[in-house]
Amino acid sequence: MSHWLVYAMGGGLGHLTRAIGLARHAQRRGHRVTIFTNSPFAAAVTSSTAIRTFESSAPDAIAAAIEALSFDALVVDTFPRGLGGELAPLLDTLAVPKVLVHRDLDPRYVKARAIASWVARYDLVLVPGEDAPCADAANAVRTPPWLSVDADALLPREAAQRELGVEGPAVAVLANGRHEEGAVFAGIAERLREKVDAEITLLTPVPRPDLIGARVVWPFLRVIRGVDVIVGGGGYNTVNEARATHTPFVGVAFARKYDRQHVRLREEERARDEGEVIASVAHHLARTTTRRDAPCFEDGAAEAAARIDRLLSRSTLNVHRAAHL
Repeated sequence: MSHWLVYAMGGGLGHLTRAIGLARHAQRRGHRVTIFTNSPFAAAVTSSTAIRTFESSAPDAIAAAIEALSFDALVVDTFPRGLGGELAPLLDTLAVPKVLVHRDLDPRYVKARAIASWVARYDLVLVPGEDAPCADAANAVRTPPWLSVDADALLPREAAQRELGVEGPAVAVLANGRHEEGAVFAGIAERLREKVDAEITLLTPVPRPDLIGARVVWPFLRVIRGVDVIVGGGGYNTVNEARATHTPFVGVAFARKYDRQHVRLREEERARDEGEVIASVAHHLARTTTRRDAPCFEDGAAEAAARIDRLLSRSTLNVHRAAHL
């Protein structure tokens, strides 16, 4: 059994969810996983994986924790130098295979930090379901999107609706981005209740006393069959979960320092204001028939875990060969 350290710093839910998805498949293959994160959602996540939380403003503490930990593979989500550059002095000294999870990034950041040169320091680059600046690098491998649960873990519609507290046509409004965006989605949910003939449920991954009536649900993918339309931000998890299950989706693109939600969203998914959200939801509800068939999708995290496993096997074999020379 090997020990994988997954660096999932980034502040949102996407980094942590991808890390947990990868850990799930790594553990099935007999490996142990520790996740380093600064996500404010970490305390609410239920996982058999060891999760350590850090302040993003303390890169020295993160670097010290990495140096103090014994592990056999380093997996870094999104930021090859580390969120605060703390991985830069470590990459060439760590004597373990290094893997980068490489997704879309703002070109200004890519240029300013010479990201291509840092990507080249990794033994394997995994591109999880969307294009990325160095997706065509020699050490890069594309996979389907990484998801939070397997297809067979999705609740049937009736059970999902019971857990969501809805019945019949239903719209999920997801307030799972930054704290201040919760009020935006609460307002959208209220307008939808006034304008469309469906049950509107406001969901959040963590308790939010400021969002009256919001229901705490995580992971949302587990109950996705209970809704007919999703309204949410253009984040990695929300977009890919909707697409994987073919659930109609209305996305609002929010500005991020590194992520480009407006690029991730397709034209037919994007709503530019509250009026377009309401019109799109009404359009989808008018066209939607209740889906009874169970979604079938491929989780790219399974392929990713298998490739890291093979990388570790090759690394171990090379060490054994060198020992006998």
